[in-house]
Amino acid sequence: MKALRGMINTTVHDLFQVRPLPNQIPGYQINLASAIIWSIREQRLHGCDKADNFMEFHLKLDGRPLFGKDQINIGIVPAKHPYLSSQSSKAVYTVAIANCEENRQNIRDMIVDINFQKDQIKRNGISIDGKLYGIKFKVILDYKGFCLLLAKANDGNFELGGKGLNVEFCMFCHAIRLCTNCDLGPNEVCLKHFSMCKANIGG
Repeated sequence: MKALRGMINTTVHDLFQVRPLPNQIPGYQINLASAIIWSIREQRLHGCDKADNFMEFHLKLDGRPLFGKDQINIGIVPAKHPYLSSQSSKAVYTVAIANCEENRQNIRDMIVDINFQKDQIKRNGISIDGKLYGIKFKVILDYKGFCLLLAKANDGNFELGGKGLNVEFCMFCHAIRLCTNCDLGPNEVCLKHFSMCKANIGG
């Protein structure tokens, strides 16, 4: 029995190319293409094999506490699974998981390798059992993840959101991020226009 379990584990490791996450993040990842191939083969069994040979997947990023520890999970979700909703946790194929805090640096370190694989797959497609599939991706993440990943020119520490006067702008509000008629630098707002917009929520 022990030998059988060892053989199964070795086969799974080789098939999905299980390996540690980059930049010494405590966690593991698998090959993105292997997860997509597994998902497409499963969908074909249920008759979800599109005539145009294009399949769409959601790349889902989510941070959550698990047994008192912070975790970040990145997975793929088939956009049109034949019998599972894309909102169901059962439809998620985990690609990478890390035992660390959900912050900007950890997320960026985690997605470097996955993002490279994604670009390769989008450009070249995936050949499965002699059939070439084009793959489309849509990134799905919550508001916190969006805030952490949003970049600003020449300000690596910038974060969307915050409290009081630290709130610069919100993508849902009619907030002014810069003045077009005032002689100011990029991403700067004069006090007059700032006080007239919804961004002034800390005054």
